[in-house]
Amino acid sequence: MKRNTIIRFLLCTTLLTWGNGAISGGTDIVQSGSNSGDVTVTTSITGVGDLGQAASSSISATGALVSVGVSGVNADFDRNSLGVGLLEMDSTNSGVISGTGSISFDTGATSIGDAGSIAVGTSGATTAMSMKGVGAVAFSTPTMTGAGNQDATNSAAVTGSGTITAGSVDLGGNAASASVSAIGAASAFSVSGIGASSFGGATFGNDVTSASQTVSNDGTAANVLNSGSSISLAAMTGDASSASIVAKGASASVSLSTIATTAASGMDVGTLTQTVNNATTSGNSGTVGITGGTIDVTGDVSGVAASVSIAASGATASYSLTSVSDTAYTVTEITPSVAGAAMPLTQTVTNGALGDVSVGSSSSITLGGSDLGVNSSASISAVGAGGYVTFSASGPAATP
Repeated sequence: MKRNTIIRFLLCTTLLTWGNGAISGGTDIVQSGSNSGDVTVTTSITGVGDLGQAASSSISATGALVSVGVSGVNADFDRNSLGVGLLEMDSTNSGVISGTGSISFDTGATSIGDAGSIAVGTSGATTAMSMKGVGAVAFSTPTMTGAGNQDATNSAAVTGSGTITAGSVDLGGNAASASVSAIGAASAFSVSGIGASSFGGATFGNDVTSASQTVSNDGTAANVLNSGSSISLAAMTGDASSASIVAKGASASVSLSTIATTAASGMDVGTLTQTVNNATTSGNSGTVGITGGTIDVTGDVSGVAASVSIAASGATASYSLTSVSDTAYTVTEITPSVAGAAMPLTQTVTNGALGDVSVGSSSSITLGGSDLGVNSSASISAVGAGGYVTFSASGPAATP
């Protein structure tokens, strides 16, 4: 049985989602969300079966979330059906967020399909725009003709703990994932094509040559803790599959990823400015930590660019283009540019004096199989402040 189960607790949320309907071009989108109340979640999902394409099982506790989503699953999506002008997204949280969740699979469950996901997450403030094409589809990403600005601010504690028990399950689908996360504040712009027949490039802040992300986790006790979380899996054979336990103070990301796509093309971005701060105000605390996090994969992690990770970070900014097992990949502009003219990419990342970051000694990754796939990885890391610009290709024909 294919299942899609979601439990969400949010005090403030603004969501816009399009499937395959028509939306007039050039529409401005302005979203603002603010939460000051505490959010507490303690719950479980049991008896989950196999997950099909883009199916999910998730538990989340969130203070404030604003989101725009565009997706095509086994269906064509024509960029002319949706055009976005100005994009303004702002999310602010000052309430204490606490989440404890467990997801367990039936013993007969064995598989997760392409872009299938299992997730337990706790977050303070989030702004997100995503465009995703999955399956044998021609997906032409919507045109964005205005500035793209995302702001997220968290000033209170975020604590999370999650258990994913899927010991008989293989993350065999491309880009299938299992994750447990605790995040103070995050802004993300993501474009992904997974097993698509063709996937057109996206624009972000293109025509007015301006895109920005401003993210802050900063308060008298804006500490982020992921405690006692665990993930167990049978194997990870899907390309770009991932299993992760993370804690983040503040993060900003712009990403384009294509996996097992027949004809993929790159992303065009105007001037991009990412400003990320964790615990930068004098006297404020933004401690970020993982204690007792464990990931156990009994079989092989054999998918191309598959990853297993436990990671804590204070403040991070990233810009990435990734191609995995694509049949053909064409990049017209891989750095921020407009009509071929190079534009500035600026990342300013600061982790303050009270932004201690740690991964406890009781955290561990155990891999029972003997094989690691091409460009696959297993890692445990702690980063105070990091800025990342990444272009990568893995697989037989991908050559960005």
